[in-house]
Amino acid sequence: GAPDNLSPHPLSPPIFTGGVTEREDMAGSIPEMTLAPGSRAMPLLALGTASYPHDPPAVKEVVLHAIRLGYRHFDTAALYLSERHLGEAIAQATRLGLLSSRADVFVTSKLWCSDAHRELVLPALRTTLEFDGLGVVFGIRAGG
Repeated sequence: GAPDNLSPHPLSPPIFTGGVTEREDMAGSIPEMTLAPGSRAMPLLALGTASYPHDPPAVKEVVLHAIRLGYRHFDTAALYLSERHLGEAIAQATRLGLLSSRADVFVTSKLWCSDAHRELVLPALRTTLEFDGLGVVFGIRAGG
């Protein structure tokens, strides 16, 4: 079975706390993990967007089809040039009634190494949020 905690090294403290569960939907049984006590479970299976076609209508169709199949977690990054199209597709899925709200899906993104300088982190994050239309980020603490 899946572990209750995931750690990068046996001597490191757990990164994720909570149990792994499964969710039944059109795609079958998808393992999920609760990242923090009291938080919503996140699907462990995500559709990656690194090799998307860069044609916006095609990107939107891929994402809409994935949502119809039951995907509720998408992985993106500024480098992939897919953040804006992913955000637009999620908004369209909500308008079409495929999702009840933006909160139905998880989107993970990455800070690229060229933006990993103290003065560039927040502007890069703001750009990602602007493209995705997400407005919600977990794992960020002031002063942390």
